[in-house]
Amino acid sequence: KYFPRGTGSNNGFVRIKPEILNMISFRQLNLLHSWPFNDIMDCIFCRNVVIYFDKDTQAALWRRFSKQLVTDGTLIIGHSERLSGAAETSFKNVGITTYRSCRAQ
Repeated sequence: KYFPRGTGSNNGFVRIKPEILNMISFRQLNLLHSWPFNDIMDCIFCRNVVIYFDKDTQAALWRRFSKQLVTDGTLIIGHSERLSGAAETSFKNVGITTYRSCRAQ
């Protein structure tokens, strides 16, 4: 309904309909610096990045993601990444790389 399939040279691709695209915000940021927004989010995609940081930095990022998500919000990480320590109480695993925020607001 919201992702029409491409035809011809666009076969195998989909397009996001404008009514959905207008609700999505894409921004580039440095995970270790201040973030350019304060909005609470429904979903965070952070795939195959956190594995390159040490354990303390990873823990800090998991806490930051938890604070940035609505309760029951979704965090999607890479296949090589695992939540550990205190992050395990802030998120509930609902798939191989998908977690739900379960912190109290």
